[in-house]
Amino acid sequence: MKHLALSKLAELIIEVYDDPDPCESLEEFKRFLHEDVPHLSLEELDRERIVARLRWTFDPDSAWLRERLAILDSEAGRRRR
Repeated sequence: MKHLALSKLAELIIEVYDDPDPCESLEEFKRFLHEDVPHLSLEELDRERIVARLRWTFDPDSAWLRERLAILDSEAGRRRR
């Protein structure tokens, strides 16, 4: 039962913070290329970093997600200097 609950949780987290579909909209295209990151506030960056890391715990194989995490962390660090 616990495994089923964890798999459902993983499914929901991945669904909420899925890789963007660049063909879906201009917003998704910009997010796919990480062009939205400079426009996020520091608070938005921090919140997204948490959600992205949570997804990464269940889905570490997404190349886009790994790249996104590196960019989010870099941008947050740069702004805090």
